[in-house]
Amino acid sequence: MRRREPRQPAKLFRLWRQKGTPVTVCIASACNAAREVIIATDGMSTYNEITADVDLPKIMWFGDWTFMYSGGASSADLIFEQIRLDVTNDLSVLSREKIESTVRRAFKNYLAQWSVDRNLRPYNIEMGEFLSSGRAKFGEERFAELSRQIENDSIKFLEQVLVIGWGKSPHSVTMFEMNRDGMFSHSLAGIAAIGSGQNVAVSTLLSLGCGRNIPFEYTLYAVAAAKFAAENCEGVGEKTSMFVTRKRRDGDDPSRCPCTIVPEEKIAALREMWEKYSKPRIPDDALLKLHTISRELGYGGGMDIFAKFMEMMNKEQVKPSASEKSEPEQ
Repeated sequence: MRRREPRQPAKLFRLWRQKGTPVTVCIASACNAAREVIIATDGMSTYNEITADVDLPKIMWFGDWTFMYSGGASSADLIFEQIRLDVTNDLSVLSREKIESTVRRAFKNYLAQWSVDRNLRPYNIEMGEFLSSGRAKFGEERFAELSRQIENDSIKFLEQVLVIGWGKSPHSVTMFEMNRDGMFSHSLAGIAAIGSGQNVAVSTLLSLGCGRNIPFEYTLYAVAAAKFAAENCEGVGEKTSMFVTRKRRDGDDPSRCPCTIVPEEKIAALREMWEKYSKPRIPDDALLKLHTISRELGYGGGMDIFAKFMEMMNKEQVKPSASEKSEPEQ
């Protein structure tokens, strides 16, 4: 049996994360003719420059809509608070026809308030007042300067929201993303990811052929693989949460969102499969040739390579001989 290499202990704390860098990964991929969407996220928590892998939930539900976010938990909570208030006043804001405008309005309102708090707080004015009477209050030159300051500062707003739900039919999956640059639909592609691990996650999903019509089994593995691969990105934790969400059916509990939690032991099994079959690694059989080429170039060697060669030799020594393999069990 192939000996499994011990995993490195997860880093509980990562200190001095560079300011202005996005964190987290949230992944969604539709499957089975868009009847289900499998989602995954990490649990990294960030406070200023300090991050900790504490299994922070990055998923919440409003009605039958699944929301995931990347960025600060505080910002996400304030964005979602606006949606809570809207739902309290009018439940129809969660309808398929209104959900996009509901999310856009909550996101834009928070972004405007965030900009006000950072740039206009000393003047005790809100964004609406600044836009309507700012020229008269500050003069054309100062108004233009403050406007540029607000616009340039917005690049630091890294929050993203990913929303998944359904329309009228079981196949009419709706997936869209909202960030500072606007709203983007992922419904036709059937795959989406946000956060610092976004590019790695999407590349993994695409390389594994994900889309609306591939089988559930393939997508389950692909979403897990995308999450595990994204752990190499800054701000993405090893702790993993996975869910399967779908359109509500007759007989579903009306007080619960139509989704299924993927248990931790199933996630562990998926990680073991990924580490065995598709985690990128340099093959041991190529190491000697690579070492020879490196030495011919005048580089290479070192204790790490020596230790690897010793490990390989030990593996060869413990392999059973041909006679031992053919010897029948007693």
